[in-house]
Amino acid sequence: MSAEEEQSETNLSQDLARLWTAMRPVLKRLPNARKAVDKLTGGLFFDSTKALASWLHRRRTTNVVDEARQIANASGMPLPAVYAALVRQRRIDDLTLDSLRLISKTSPSSGEAPESDGGTTSDRWFQTFYDEAGVVDEDDVREVFLRILAGEVKNPGSFSLRTLRIVGTINQKTARSFRRAVSVRLSCEFRLDGEYLLQDERIPAIGDGLGDNCLKDEGLGYSVLQDLMEHGLIYTDLGSYQIYGVSVQITRNNVTQSIPILATHQKEKWLLTPTDASQRTTGVRVEGARFTSSGRELIGIVDTEDLPKFKNKLVTHLSTLGLQVTPLP
Repeated sequence: MSAEEEQSETNLSQDLARLWTAMRPVLKRLPNARKAVDKLTGGLFFDSTKALASWLHRRRTTNVVDEARQIANASGMPLPAVYAALVRQRRIDDLTLDSLRLISKTSPSSGEAPESDGGTTSDRWFQTFYDEAGVVDEDDVREVFLRILAGEVKNPGSFSLRTLRIVGTINQKTARSFRRAVSVRLSCEFRLDGEYLLQDERIPAIGDGLGDNCLKDEGLGYSVLQDLMEHGLIYTDLGSYQIYGVSVQITRNNVTQSIPILATHQKEKWLLTPTDASQRTTGVRVEGARFTSSGRELIGIVDTEDLPKFKNKLVTHLSTLGLQVTPLP
């Protein structure tokens, strides 16, 4: 073995050791992580450490075209089909490893992954993920699939089959438009004993209707919103509304409490109080486009853009509607 080959083997062993150091707590604490690796990589990772080392070595030293040609010659399968299958599998392998690395980075400093809620993910879900994510080569869309897999591993059932198929249809431009939509959203929710009594996530219309390009300056003109509608990320009713600035009366142990429903923008909690006393029980209508169930599933994995100018416009708009905005710590 040459000095260069020995160094390559040393580097490979070091990379393998680092990989397992990062992955072990995830695989140990999250049963769904084991299932994900098993389903998406054909069980290779559970054959042996030696098998994994061999797999990593092949990925570094073998040209995928040469590998496809060898398989095609040995099996009699068409070379293009073999090549496409290898490329898809390598993409899935990379997504699987990267998602586990992401989980390990976001785990507590002790190196242990968070406890699983005990849920499971169906084999059909993993097959659909494989089918949709395996053909993606655009960075922004790949990042979405990476975070979906990481989220599903940590909390099985977080992402539906419908959402996987929707993400499989979007391109980089749509992914960026969705990120902007998530960045401008206004939301409110109220849960009692773990059950949602109210959950609203919407793109607020400011000063005019969304169909009249009121958010064109924010990159969310009507044509962009149409694209998000066509991909099933927002509902087609751009003029829908939700009541903001109200409280919920909760009675427990013969004690009645008035609990305000808070609004959220850019992860900042707001208390919205109607300035007109007559509206403090009825609230104020806030119009805009609602995110679909799939859109809501994806909101939590999208990094928002800091838009201070839009935030000021939104606060001014809410004030015009008759809502006083009080940021909460």
